[in-house]
Amino acid sequence: MEINIVRALRNHSLVSALVGIAIFGVVTYLEIREPKYQSDSLILISNQNTVPLVTPQKEENVDQKKNAQATDIEILKSRALLTRAIKRLHTKEEITPAKLEDNLTLHQSKGTDILLVSYVDSDPVKAKKTLEALVSTYLDYSSESRLSPLKNAIGFIERILPTVQSGLIISSEKLTTFKRDNGINDSDASLAAVYQRKQDINQKLFESQASLNELQSLYKSLEHQAGQIGQTSKGIIPSAILNQDSTYQALWSQLNAVEIQYSSQEINYRPNHPIMRQLQERRDRLNKLIQKRISQVMGKKEKVLSSGPIQQDLAVQLLKARIDLTAQQQRLRDLRWLKTKADVDFSRTTRLQPQYKELERQYRLNSQEYESFLTKLRELKIRDAQEYSSWKIVQPPNLPNLPISPGLFRSLLVALVPGALAAAGVAYLLERFGRSIKDPEKIKELTNLPLLAEIPFAGRDKPLLLNEQPHLTTKIDPFSESVRSLALLILGKKTSSKTIAIVSSVELEGKSTITYNLASALAELGQKVLIVDTNMLKPTIDKICDLPNVAGLSTVLSTNTGWQELVQQSEPMGSSHNYQPSENSSWSDSLHTLVSTKLQQITPGYLSPDVLTAGPSLTNSGAWLASEKMENLLNQWRNSYDFVLIDTHSPRNAQALFLKVDELILVAGMKLLTRTTLTETMKVLQTSNSNIAGVVVNQSR
Repeated sequence: MEINIVRALRNHSLVSALVGIAIFGVVTYLEIREPKYQSDSLILISNQNTVPLVTPQKEENVDQKKNAQATDIEILKSRALLTRAIKRLHTKEEITPAKLEDNLTLHQSKGTDILLVSYVDSDPVKAKKTLEALVSTYLDYSSESRLSPLKNAIGFIERILPTVQSGLIISSEKLTTFKRDNGINDSDASLAAVYQRKQDINQKLFESQASLNELQSLYKSLEHQAGQIGQTSKGIIPSAILNQDSTYQALWSQLNAVEIQYSSQEINYRPNHPIMRQLQERRDRLNKLIQKRISQVMGKKEKVLSSGPIQQDLAVQLLKARIDLTAQQQRLRDLRWLKTKADVDFSRTTRLQPQYKELERQYRLNSQEYESFLTKLRELKIRDAQEYSSWKIVQPPNLPNLPISPGLFRSLLVALVPGALAAAGVAYLLERFGRSIKDPEKIKELTNLPLLAEIPFAGRDKPLLLNEQPHLTTKIDPFSESVRSLALLILGKKTSSKTIAIVSSVELEGKSTITYNLASALAELGQKVLIVDTNMLKPTIDKICDLPNVAGLSTVLSTNTGWQELVQQSEPMGSSHNYQPSENSSWSDSLHTLVSTKLQQITPGYLSPDVLTAGPSLTNSGAWLASEKMENLLNQWRNSYDFVLIDTHSPRNAQALFLKVDELILVAGMKLLTRTTLTETMKVLQTSNSNIAGVVVNQSR
């Protein structure tokens, strides 16, 4: 889990502060216990062969110059040169190269050829003498290094350069030939394009196959419909073609009109009546004309079934489905051919890519090698042409009069850094491995449950919503805002969860206080709420509500007394639905939104919750809670109330109750909770197969 250092410091402020102050004090003492003197000297190091002085044709990289300066300084601080300086001192005191290096400082000013050499010691005279020995050693080193191996380096590069150039030409020709023969300019781009084309064709092939399946299903469905009305696709499709011919449609309309007229006249005349014979002749003539038109349109003599509007519409659909089916089959064949070609291209490109990469890599390496040798050869020739001279002392080592330390401000600043780091480190370790839990995110990690709400410190002894009068105050109360937000969350996701048990790992985590306040907030939202105190060993709800506890849940369970007779009314807080909240209150915004969208369907008026206290103590209270009578009571309460909030005892004592309620809410008090107790509680809840809605973190406990 990612740990917030600021929160960790706040959670473990006392221990972190003590550790930080202790480290700060120790470092401050070490800094100021002994005075230090520093002797300085300046050396001109221009025109020497270890520092490039001439700008090459190509501008020198700034990072390369810094690296060269750092390399020179490391050489000057090497053990060999420091040992030679120690021999120059001729002192009986044992001085090691490591001690000399710790007190030695070398710095080359930016943009100059001046080297600042400083040495620090508790004795100013010793500091000056040691620095003189160091400077003399550096001057000797400068004279010895005048005979540089530049000539050998130049000869080596000139001998090997033709071979490197030949290798570059060969690799370039191989890469160019490979690109030309295989039509590849960039292997990655070519492979990506071929792969994308293959994917596109596969997608189109999939879509085309799906469309073909749909058309085949449609065609079979239409054939089935034709069969149900005594038609076949072979006989009904010619009818669909003729339905598109205007002459055929006109003749068919006339025939329908004659048929209708004939049917209507059958009532009035006999079949041999002149009018009936005339209609029969006209019908026969129209049938002949229709058959003739069929032969003209179809090109051959086809059997065309007579059809009404339903048959005609079905025939048109069958014809269109057959055309679409043929076209889709052709498209599918084309796409399969394209897929085969794309697969071949992809396989070929994939096979060629490693060869291309290897040729390209070889060309790049040869090119870099050739350019590197050319650059180095040009640099060496320019440096070889320079005039080499020894270093010169610009300022000889001085005898320091004033100590450079202790400086109070500097010592405090130096000590502040390790002190702060130590404090942060201790806070991190305590947060990461400590037994107590100070971070809500750690609770989420250990329980693997959603965080429903984070209740801040209330700032008063009795953080009760019933004691508030929101219409008289414009100040936002974080405690009340958090509880009301939790109520909105529960009301917003309300489905069948009416009975909610509130449970905590240990006592004094604020479980009962949150239970009562949550019930009051739900009552503000127009919900009918009942609070039931099942803690028959150490009841708390009656004390919070200031109600008598002569009889209660234990009375109902152990006698025939009805629970309705023992329910008590807590004090309402006034006209909660009519007050005008502060404009800065997020509770007012959420309540206004919920009222406008949800509370229009519920009956307002339940301004405070009903309370059923625990009653007198019962032996073996867990068995009573597991009884069938308790389950019947829960069912009755579900039918009588919108919400039933149950204040429980310890998880083990109330374990039998957890399966009877709709869901649980776990209250975690930050000041009392430990990893062990939280882990044990989660084991009990998981063993009972409880429906745990989430965790409410109580910062005031």
